[in-house]
Amino acid sequence: MATKATTVVREIPLPIERVREITVSEEFLLRLDGDDASMRLRDGHREVHEDGSMDATVTAVVGEGDKELEMVQRMEVSEVREDGSFSIFTSVPLPKDIGTMATNQVYRPEGDGTLLESTVAVEVHIALVGAKIASQVLEGAPSSTEKGVERILRLAEQRQSP
Repeated sequence: MATKATTVVREIPLPIERVREITVSEEFLLRLDGDDASMRLRDGHREVHEDGSMDATVTAVVGEGDKELEMVQRMEVSEVREDGSFSIFTSVPLPKDIGTMATNQVYRPEGDGTLLESTVAVEVHIALVGAKIASQVLEGAPSSTEKGVERILRLAEQRQSP
């Protein structure tokens, strides 16, 4: 078994309140963005708790017929903390149940914007090649984080348009 992790930090030029509004929306948590025809989502739901925290689950499906692959992604969004920060923890199994990828995104107010610190950890249950597979999965962390930030900005802009 191999476990590896990496942390990516990005600045988001939006106030933390606006970032939270976007990241807790059903549109952000339970829907795809863009035109990725290779993936479909189904069975998404979101539960909001009294303290403002929430849980969300969505099933992603890739492929067709006997080559269809289904993965259930679980998300936990924390309440807003005293310092204005919040976090989103996501876990998803890797294809063919070879391991798990978990992401902990911490959003903190910084000046007029928000600082995102995203830590991605990959655990692979395959001896010998597990470390190599984990490293390959982690190579996409900076790009994935950047796409997430771009999505937040795009959704914020769309919500302002009439």
